[in-house]
Amino acid sequence: MVNFEDGILVKGAYVVIDGVEHPVVMPEYSGNTPTSAENFNKMQEDLQEEINMLKKSIICAYPDVGEHNITADNQLVDLELSNTVGAKFTLENNGIKVGAGVSKVLISATIYFLNFGADAGYINPAILINNDAITSVIEPIIQNESSFQTVNFSEILKDVEEGDVIKLSTGTITPTNKGRYIGKDGGGSIRTYITVKEVS
Repeated sequence: MVNFEDGILVKGAYVVIDGVEHPVVMPEYSGNTPTSAENFNKMQEDLQEEINMLKKSIICAYPDVGEHNITADNQLVDLELSNTVGAKFTLENNGIKVGAGVSKVLISATIYFLNFGADAGYINPAILINNDAITSVIEPIIQNESSFQTVNFSEILKDVEEGDVIKLSTGTITPTNKGRYIGKDGGGSIRTYITVKEVS
């Protein structure tokens, strides 16, 4: 954007009559929005904000680097970092908050589980809108102390309202050892994440 600045008057308006300069009385104006650098800059900012609102927003939220312990059923995934396009989604309290102007979204996710131990059982992670599960997956646990297990959620189309918060939950894990999940690994790859795309 151009940063407008008010000019500095160097010399007032005048007319020359018989070689003599005579000052000109400038016209007077009235109105609520005078032409000024401040108003031009404000107009640009408002226009850019409207353009941003017209763009389709996308957010991919994920935990920070390392292994995150799961200590209880239905534990929320720590959504601490994000990559975004547009301005209609924000991170808030381990969730993705929906902003104004969004009515439908596509949601997908992946959780990278680790180290459940040798006990048999199942995992039942879920995606939530506010506190309600909108989709979940049930899988038997891979029984191995050093095993990993990836659970993928395919895209799902959901209606939303401004203020809704979309969350990712580790869900029910039946063994006593509930394992861990990995956010970003040491190489910077994102293993656990949730993506929300604005549709309308």
